[in-house]
Amino acid sequence: MMSFVNRLWLLLVFYTGYDVYDKYQVHLEEMTSIKEQRELVQGRIEKNQKKVDQLSEVLENIKAAEKRMKKVEEQAVVIQRKFPSVINDAELMNLFSNIASNLNIKNIQINTVGEVDKGFYFIKTYQFKANSTYLQTLLFLEKVSENERLLNVKDIILKTLDIKQRSRHQLLDTTITIMAYRYNSNYKIETATPQKGKKK
Repeated sequence: MMSFVNRLWLLLVFYTGYDVYDKYQVHLEEMTSIKEQRELVQGRIEKNQKKVDQLSEVLENIKAAEKRMKKVEEQAVVIQRKFPSVINDAELMNLFSNIASNLNIKNIQINTVGEVDKGFYFIKTYQFKANSTYLQTLLFLEKVSENERLLNVKDIILKTLDIKQRSRHQLLDTTITIMAYRYNSNYKIETATPQKGKKK
């Protein structure tokens, strides 16, 4: 009996050791499970981060596209002002008349000559006649060129007036042909259809 009691401590040591080992194994399994879960979560985070990065890139592309669109719209407005689809004769003739009057140009006459269809656009011609000096004519042309509309001077005819002039600046009989442009909103670009080769 004494020998059994003497060996009882050995049994306790084994039991305690086994219990510690068993708990250690459970702990290892829990740690492995936590590690796997952490790796899984980390993987999801990385995937989500990629999605976030992709979304950020898409948003940046959208913002860049919006900026480009705004620029195109602004350019379209400028082009439309320079190259409208309708020409207002009264407005343009009034513009030429006001410029000339502000420069003290005399005997102003403005007439429309006609309109020519050039396909994609039309050219409307105006004839400006007046009595002006060289300097007044140059200033008139400069003011016309400052207008936002697309205007072009086709020709200028300057003739000396057959009258006595007191001014040191010679007065001339001035004729200026001015062309205004408008785009043809009904114009369609014809695309050539490829012809099929003849069979031999």
